[in-house]
Amino acid sequence: LCQQTTEDRKHCAWCCENPDPKKTSNCTGEGHCPYRLAKQAALDAPLPILNTAYFLNASEYAGVFTKVPWLVLDEGDTLEDELMGFLSLSFTEAWVKRLELGLPDKKTVQEAWVRWVKEEAYPKAQVQLRAIAVQLGFKGDSWGLRETQLAKDQKWLERAVRKMNFFLQSIATGNWVWVPDTLSFKPIRVGRYGPQYIFNKAERVVIMSATLLSPDQVCADLGIPRKDVAWLDLDSDFPARRRPVYYTPVVAL
Repeated sequence: LCQQTTEDRKHCAWCCENPDPKKTSNCTGEGHCPYRLAKQAALDAPLPILNTAYFLNASEYAGVFTKVPWLVLDEGDTLEDELMGFLSLSFTEAWVKRLELGLPDKKTVQEAWVRWVKEEAYPKAQVQLRAIAVQLGFKGDSWGLRETQLAKDQKWLERAVRKMNFFLQSIATGNWVWVPDTLSFKPIRVGRYGPQYIFNKAERVVIMSATLLSPDQVCADLGIPRKDVAWLDLDSDFPARRRPVYYTPVVAL
C-alpha cells in the first residue's frame, strides 16, 4: 500500500494530478514511489525473494521475474493450492458491479454461468477496455486524476479479460468445476498448467518443504515429468528429544 504523505503524492506517478503512467519521466516524484522502488530493487537483485502469489501475477501479467537461472520455491506443499487460486475465476460482488452486470437467473447451474461469462461478462469487459483506450488516447500527455483512475481500471480489465479468455478456452477440457458457495470456477487438477505458469520460467527449479511425502505424487499434482526430477530426502537436524509428540485426547471422535 502507498505510504506517502499527501505532499509526496502530488509527485507520485500513480497519485498526482499530472502524470502519464506510461511516461513517468514527466513526473518529478517518479523515484519516490515505495512500490516502484521496491519492485525495481527486486528486479535488479541477484536473488529477489517474492511470495508465490506475487510471483505468479508478476511473471504472467507483467512479464517480469521470468527466464531466470534458478527458481527456489519454499513451502512447496502449498504450490498446488497457490496455482489453483491463481487460475480460479471468482465473481465477487465488486467484480460484477464493476462490469455493471446482473447475475444469471440460475445462479446454482454451472452452464448458466459459462454462458454468462461468454455472452455477457467477457464481451462487456472488452467493450469497456476499448472505451478506456479511446478516452486515454484523446488526452495525449495531459493527464489528471480521472485519467490516472482510468489507467488503473484499464489494468484491472486487461487481467479480467485474460482470465476469462483462459477460462473459456479451458472449460471445454472438462477440467473445471463450478463452486456455488464462492461463485467461482476452479480447475479440478492444476498439473497441466504447472509448466506454463511456474516451471518453464526458470532453467532449474528447487522445491523445498518439510511435508512433501512422495515425489511421484508431487510430480503428478504439479505436472512435472518424473524423469526430470531429482529427489533429496533429509532427516531433521533437531534432536528427537527436542521435538516430542504429545498425545492429549480431549474428545472422542
